[in-house]
Amino acid sequence: MQRRIDLPRFIALFVFLFGSGFSCSLSDPEIGKKYSNLSELETAESERGFVLLGKFEGDWPCKVTAVEKAMDEISFSLQNHGSHGYPGYDGYELKLVRFNCDGNTEAGYVFRSKEKK
Repeated sequence: MQRRIDLPRFIALFVFLFGSGFSCSLSDPEIGKKYSNLSELETAESERGFVLLGKFEGDWPCKVTAVEKAMDEISFSLQNHGSHGYPGYDGYELKLVRFNCDGNTEAGYVFRSKEKK
């Protein structure tokens, strides 16, 4: 059975995701990195120029599975923690670092850039 792509919806989704400054990278150098605890993660992100805004924890150690970045605001859903949004950070880069903990639990940590971009 051949599936057809609804081209107008696909284009609208593409423009919404990438036109709004949202990006998700599966080739980010952070992908696959393992962290033993939150302090280790916060130190690494601080060195990259980010501060912690929010945490949706799993059990440590955890491995990075995806990094999502956006400007001004970010919205996302996590398997075990529902949907969340961080609006109102005009001028800041925001980032969600997704983790797999214990092989089956998804965790997420939200960061913002220390400086406005």
